[in-house]
Order: sequence, then C-alpha cells, then structure tokens
Amino acid sequence: MVHIPSLLSLLLTLSASASASASISTPKPCRPVGKATLHQATYDDLIFTEPDTTPIGTYKGLIYSNFYVDQDDGFIRPTSGLNVAHSYSSASPRLITASPNSSFNLRSLSLACVQGYPQPDCTVVFRGLRVDGATWMQLTVTFPALDNTQPRFEMLGVSFPPQWTDLRSLEVVSATIEGTGDYTGVEIDDLVYETRRCRQMVAIRAF
Repeated sequence: MVHIPSLLSLLLTLSASASASASISTPKPCRPVGKATLHQATYDDLIFTEPDTTPIGTYKGLIYSNFYVDQDDGFIRPTSGLNVAHSYSSASPRLITASPNSSFNLRSLSLACVQGYPQPDCTVVFRGLRVDGATWMQLTVTFPALDNTQPRFEMLGVSFPPQWTDLRSLEVVSATIEGTGDYTGVEIDDLVYETRRCRQMVAIRAF
C-alpha cells in the first residue's frame, strides 16, 4: 500500500497520540442496552491521501487509534473496494474502541501483515476488553507467508468466537514475523460488527 517518505513524521504523530491517550481516563463500566445495529466497515467512503496519510479517527460508531486510510497498490488485494485500514507501526497501541456510551459485538474482519516480499508467516494477536472493564479475551491467528505461488496475494478472513460481545475495545497486541520483531504493518478490511447503547452502571450505597 502507500509508502511513507518521512518515517520520523509518522513516529512523532504516533508518539503524540500515545501521550494524548494516556491522559484520557478509563471509561466507567456500563451495561449494553437496546437493539444492536449491524455495520460493515469497508473504508471505501473515506478519503485516501498521499504522501501524507489520513488517520481514520471515528468511523461507523468506532474510534480508531494508530490506523490510517490506505489504498490498494497491487500488492495485497483488499476484500472489498480499494481502501483498507492500515497501521504502519506498533509505536503506539493499535486500538479500535467503542464510541462513548456504546459497546460493540465483533463478528469478523479481513487481515493482512505487510512487511515486504517475500514474507514468512505472521502471527497476529487480538485482544478484546468488555465494557465491564474486567473481562478480557484473546485470539491468535496466522497470516500465511507471501511467496511466489500466487499471482496476487489475498487478505485472510478472521471470524471471532461468539463470546466476543459487549466490547469496549479491540487491540492488535502484536503482529510478529519470526526473527524480525513486532514492527510489521497491519491492514484490516471488511470489519463486521454490531453496536449497542451502553448505560453506565451506578453503584448503590448502603446506609
């Protein structure tokens, strides 16, 4: 996908984002209520720019941190359209969080590791946190090696277990290619999920 001419500029942006995130207080636990609304995030209605990349920010009820709008350049085929959500570095957390006073149920997404060619197997670890602030879940998947056996590389379809519901956040904890460390780029497309309103839980004091 897009290649950034100034890595220093991007890392400074990521550092600033990490500092801003650290200053935000952790949301209080809440309880999902009401009807769920189904979404499919294709990112194709977002504006792609180069050489400077555009942060995704808030999109279809979710908030993206350290993800940018990227576009197909003939290397790995997006699942739909041309655009994908691309995280170039793990310099700051790769996070997708629910909008304030909401939660989400995660169904599936398309995934790719982007480091170069050829590229060995890539191990990706996802971690989810529920809106109760206490329940964690984790899923590990392997994006297959990129070699010369296919004329065009495809993204990997990932389906999440049924218990990945009532989430506050989804984090790409690591994307690791053996012997290279955790600096692999990560692309996401066709993120399918449901959002619900979330009512803050009020503690009742005993008198």
